[in-house]
Amino acid sequence: MFMPLSCRLVKALSAALLFLSLTVPVPAQGVSETKQQADKEKAKPPSNPFRNERLKRAELKDYPIETFHGTVVIVDGMWVPESKDPAKEIVFPEQVKIICTNSEKTCEEVKVILEPTSGVVFVDIDQTTWQITSWDEHGLLASYGPDVSALAASERCHRHVLAMTFASGAVSTSDIPTHEKGCEMFAETESHRLARGGYYVDTTSGNDADSPYKNKSAK
Repeated sequence: MFMPLSCRLVKALSAALLFLSLTVPVPAQGVSETKQQADKEKAKPPSNPFRNERLKRAELKDYPIETFHGTVVIVDGMWVPESKDPAKEIVFPEQVKIICTNSEKTCEEVKVILEPTSGVVFVDIDQTTWQITSWDEHGLLASYGPDVSALAASERCHRHVLAMTFASGAVSTSDIPTHEKGCEMFAETESHRLARGGYYVDTTSGNDADSPYKNKSAK
């Protein structure tokens, strides 16, 4: 059976995304700055029980999105909340790649979910299909949901909208409540932006999350 172009691209790139998501390099001149920032982070009380000090985020500035003559769009990065409210923080970091194909009117999102604990980082993979509702020279809109048959209440009670602006490179999502019966717990729209860059494992000295265990075993 013939597999559509976007599906083949997603399957081919998902494996690469899995292995590359934690390997964004840190510039040599920024190593000391990274160490100082790590020390500052250690001094803060942990707000997320799943936090792992080794897992860091290297964020880049937005840049224009290539559309290949209006046929295909490929973007990648990390979902981060638009809100500065700590309560809106994403529990598990998410590294994503999105491939939109104009001829198929779909955007395929492959999401690598990083689930850190004190000693290890577990990896999960999720895939979402967005239906493109509009695409012109300025950008595109796509959406999915609500899915009334979904087990998760968040999927039953939200319409999800994806927006891209080609010139600026801005990519965002909005989770819009349906306000249907049984969805009263979801009252506000949650918005996230795609931050360019990726997560990496910090191996600089003094950032060893296992050191308490090593010191304990050495006694």
